[in-house]
Amino acid sequence: FSKGCASDLRKEHKQYSDIETGRRLVIPLLREQHGIECRRLVAELIIKSLRIHGPDHDTTRDLQSLRETLMFVMVNWKNKWYQAARCKDDGDKYVLKGPISSPQGLGIISKGENTHVITADEAVIGYPGTPVICHGLTNATHLNEKIGDVRAIDAKTKQCEIHFEDTNLKPCLVKQTNLRILFELPAN
Repeated sequence: FSKGCASDLRKEHKQYSDIETGRRLVIPLLREQHGIECRRLVAELIIKSLRIHGPDHDTTRDLQSLRETLMFVMVNWKNKWYQAARCKDDGDKYVLKGPISSPQGLGIISKGENTHVITADEAVIGYPGTPVICHGLTNATHLNEKIGDVRAIDAKTKQCEIHFEDTNLKPCLVKQTNLRILFELPAN
């Protein structure tokens, strides 16, 4: 798929609003690091599939499995890859599982898996496309509590380029210490 493909498929999905077109849109959205849009689309498709096909249909099961895959968030901690399973203490801490044997091997936990609880500031967001929420910004307070996708990560400055779900907001660089991973999306 080309970069323009997601845009074309978005138009087709809005026009026909069918499950199969929506499923075809997921991969281009992921390639373009549109994690929030992708998660929202899959949630919408699951609701449609449940209504049309029921809970035991292969399409519904495939979409539910896809939703679980999309929830897999990778972080780097102490130079090893971990799955950030959830947050606690209002997002100030992450529960990590791992380490992961390979960042490409989603879900493959190394032998001797451990669970760790670390402060959110200790983790390094691992991949573009990770949904995040801004917090603690002092110079751009209007961005606090705004959600967006990480589109690029600068390892040296520990800043992420964030593209906001609210398209009226311009993309900007935000320090990782001012970001929290968004495990569950708020309602639209």
